[in-house]
Amino acid sequence: MEVVAMLFLIVVAVIMGTVAVVFLLPDPEPEAAPGGGAAPAEPAGPAPLSLEGTLVAGLLDGRFSREQYRGAVARLAAREEERNPMALPGPDATT
Repeated sequence: MEVVAMLFLIVVAVIMGTVAVVFLLPDPEPEAAPGGGAAPAEPAGPAPLSLEGTLVAGLLDGRFSREQYRGAVARLAAREEERNPMALPGPDATT
């Protein structure tokens, strides 16, 4: 009788463990969940407030390549230098 009780407890423990694992595993296809289609994805964080932030977000999202990012940042730096040139210290410094 003790062997039957022990075997019963082992079977119950295995079943409970299997059920717990099934409920804890993530859904392999969240888009296929019932409810009328895929919901729009929530942004990971706040929207970038600057052009530089938008460029970094686009690079991280894969919207453009590293070369495209570098070219855009180079054009941005050239535009910034043209609009607001930086005075370098030295004999020609005015400050």
